[in-house]
Amino acid sequence: MQIIAVRHASTWFNEQELINGQIDEGLSPKGLGQIHGLIESLAVYDFTNVYCSTMKRSVQMAGPIARHYKLPLKKDARSAEVDLGSFQITYAPAIK
Repeated sequence: MQIIAVRHASTWFNEQELINGQIDEGLSPKGLGQIHGLIESLAVYDFTNVYCSTMKRSVQMAGPIARHYKLPLKKDARSAEVDLGSFQITYAPAIK
């Protein structure tokens, strides 16, 4: 058995070099554009399961992968981002 771990694609916070921790933001337009390339790079693997956290950015990343492989997406809150305390930003600025 192999386990392939994939981090979510780019978010607005990533692009601003900010730490967002548990702020549940989605992928940025750039991140959404990265999904197809990731699916192509995973083509060498056969998947039997696709898991992700319940965070929006993770679901946006893993959902297309699960659909590509015709598998159900299994969401598990236990794998969500940890609370980074004072290191994470405490507000979500207006994202354009």
